[in-house]
Amino acid sequence: MTTSDSVLTGPRPTSVPSVGPVVAELEDEIVSFRRDLHRHPELSYEEYRTTDRIVELLAGYGLSPVRMESTGAYVDVGEGPVVLALRADIDALPVEEETGLPYVSVNDGVAHACGHDMHTAVMAGVAVALGRILRGATADADLRAAGERAHGTVRVIFQPAEERLP
Repeated sequence: MTTSDSVLTGPRPTSVPSVGPVVAELEDEIVSFRRDLHRHPELSYEEYRTTDRIVELLAGYGLSPVRMESTGAYVDVGEGPVVLALRADIDALPVEEETGLPYVSVNDGVAHACGHDMHTAVMAGVAVALGRILRGATADADLRAAGERAHGTVRVIFQPAEERLP
């Protein structure tokens, strides 16, 4: 492998195509997904609804998410040995939300005051966008070509109970 080769894509292209169009297509759904998670926060090891929503979203885009033993999930995007892992934490905190947002928590004493709803939505969006690029499900010719050159797997992990020790 030369210094201009990348582990994921082989020889580096002279310019990297923008994923902006793919992300723009997903924006409204990912924002809605994040607000839904924010509205329905769950404490560590109680993230059943959250896990259901993650699996539902990913499967709806043709991905094959895997549920963890209790709560949490992961999804592999691409083919080949796992070469990169991305992680999002999915639990909330035992605090009362006082933001007044239209999508304020409906669960008394539980809130996504830690930003895990955002982490989860962003990583779900990354998995979906990457899946679309690798399957050639985009109108952008440069992105389709990049997807055809890619080899390897990205594992996106949705970790339960990040706020709880041990």
